[in-house]
Amino acid sequence: MKRPFSTAFYFLLCAVLVVFGVLFGAYRGWRGEAEKVKAIFEKPNGIATVLNYSANDAANLEKVALRHISKEDATLKELRDSRLGVADEKADLHSRFLANEKLTATAAELSRTLLDTPSVKASQRDTGYVNAILKDMDTWQNSGAFDEYNAAADELNRRLDRSLSGLIAKLLFVKPARMFE
Repeated sequence: MKRPFSTAFYFLLCAVLVVFGVLFGAYRGWRGEAEKVKAIFEKPNGIATVLNYSANDAANLEKVALRHISKEDATLKELRDSRLGVADEKADLHSRFLANEKLTATAAELSRTLLDTPSVKASQRDTGYVNAILKDMDTWQNSGAFDEYNAAADELNRRLDRSLSGLIAKLLFVKPARMFE
């Protein structure tokens, strides 16, 4: 004779284990996928590297500018503020994106101002340095790191929304990847 209590207990135990396995598997799998996107952000020549190099180039441009224009110059202050925004690793991705856009525009504007300054025109070293910094910044901005990251983040987000395990993972606090825009 069967015992109804033990059968029901084992059935319930199996159901709990299956549900736990599905939830845990969804969480771990999608968390791993999110970590791959984060690795693209942090890899050598990824967005983190590009932003750090852009901030360093802006700091170098700032040092050259301080030799030729007043430290109270509005464009120089904008460059400093946007450089600090780009370099702030604790800021969210959207804030860093906006700071990077502003940094690029401000660096170009400051460079034009510097290259029109008589003291920079008289200094081949500083003229070459300003042009080299601009070229480096342009190279980093067009490196493809932003596109690679955004493509991976977009793919992850679409897959999260289209699958049952992705929806479960979102309920278990796996966040969609932030786009760099």
